[in-house]
Amino acid sequence: FRSKHFIWILFTKNSPNESQIQQAGRSGIKIIDERKIEYMENLLSVYGVDYSNLAFTNFIKDVIGERVPTGNNVKIPAIRYKYGSGTGRATKYCYSAVVKPDDIMDLCSVIHRKAGLDLDQSYQRFVATNRLSKIKEFVDEESPEKISQFSNNLILCSESLDEGGSRSFTSAPQEHQTDESQNAGKIGILNLPSVFGDLHIIDGQHRLFGYNNADNKDKHYINILIFNHQMSLLQQMNVFKDINENQKKLNSNLKRSEEHTSELQSPDHL
Repeated sequence: FRSKHFIWILFTKNSPNESQIQQAGRSGIKIIDERKIEYMENLLSVYGVDYSNLAFTNFIKDVIGERVPTGNNVKIPAIRYKYGSGTGRATKYCYSAVVKPDDIMDLCSVIHRKAGLDLDQSYQRFVATNRLSKIKEFVDEESPEKISQFSNNLILCSESLDEGGSRSFTSAPQEHQTDESQNAGKIGILNLPSVFGDLHIIDGQHRLFGYNNADNKDKHYINILIFNHQMSLLQQMNVFKDINENQKKLNSNLKRSEEHTSELQSPDHL
């Protein structure tokens, strides 16, 4: 942090009623009940010491519910597209870009399923830390025979991108645009919201968080697709469901064939 942030927190075993929540809110007090404490205990248990910074982001965003600036401005080249309906401030934009994993680690969060808590407002599972360790090994491996980076997009949705008519995106001059039509993608610079957990990970949490302790997290680039704040939570859930229901694993016979071909073409077999 570039400046200190003090937050008053009241921990309670009981669930406060709406009047108590409002009264505490007017006094600047955050109420954390036993269900949220249980969620944090589960989160810390899953992430462990090696990934405690990821749990911290969820603590700020989901438990305390504060928008805390990271203190870092991240500006990246991007292509902006329109999707769906909407005009003016209600325009639905998505942005395609490449970025270093380390630049967006603190900006990203996951809407976890929580036992008995906000089940209609959450959809993601906890990470599997053994997968994170395997991904770290993969992205840090230096090999002439393969590219140790991911080619598919992380799918993200911002809570505040383009909100209130803010100028999150600056278009490049017209001579640098590839298409002059109204619905064409626009090339420019995207200024990401510098707030802990502003970017919800719809798909790709293991691919991103696997870089958390990797040596190459500030050297590699990953592809990202970011939807602005106009994407509803229900739409995020449906995208998550569609991806996980429709993606197919590589056929085992084809996988063995590819592995055999790779072995034959390796320097040891030439």
